[in-house]
Amino acid sequence: MIVIKDGQFLVKKQSQWGTLVFKEIDRETAKKIIVNNHYSHKWNSAFGKVNIGVFKDLDEDICLGVASFGNMMNPRSFKSISEDLNIDNIIELNRLWVDDCLGKNTETILLSACWTIIRNKYPNIKVVQSFADGRLGCGTIYKAASFKYYGYSESLFYENIKTKEVQHKVPMENTLRPQGMIRLNAEYCSGILKAFKVKTYRYIFLLDKRINIKLKEKPYPAYDKGLIYI
Repeated sequence: MIVIKDGQFLVKKQSQWGTLVFKEIDRETAKKIIVNNHYSHKWNSAFGKVNIGVFKDLDEDICLGVASFGNMMNPRSFKSISEDLNIDNIIELNRLWVDDCLGKNTETILLSACWTIIRNKYPNIKVVQSFADGRLGCGTIYKAASFKYYGYSESLFYENIKTKEVQHKVPMENTLRPQGMIRLNAEYCSGILKAFKVKTYRYIFLLDKRINIKLKEKPYPAYDKGLIYI
């Protein structure tokens, strides 16, 4: 059931966990929740354009989950997705976290609520893109939420065998910062860093079904953790 309270848009759904309320939250609150709870514990400056939280019951002050949407990491790449889009028509789902106390399928319910809120409050947004980190799986939540799948890319990372810190390949090759580049390559040569490839799975959800996507849609991938040590 959709309700309006005090001029604020809310989505209210009944579930086995009681009444769930979905509403926008501010960027700083979303950032704090994600940094404290999301597996990455990271927040990027492009994140937080739209943030929608899930609460249990109307009077509950504790946010038990958040979906945070932001600008594309490569803002001009929208041109490769569709000729029907401009830069303001697409956002990325950057972070999604739901407290385990609400059950796994609450993530799907949260995304469904997000689509309702975004369509009503941000009609300029037509497309949502997201990427699944192969270290966790191939993105089965996106299949459940009716995203379309458009293949994967591979990225090279390095893991410090002592600290378990993970480093993308870019600083290993960045000649503009030679001190860091040399240090990291020295650590790799000495066996401190272990290289691995990660598959990043690409998903797109159409808020406006009239948008024509240029990319070739592919069958959903079989479940796999796209991490390969090399």
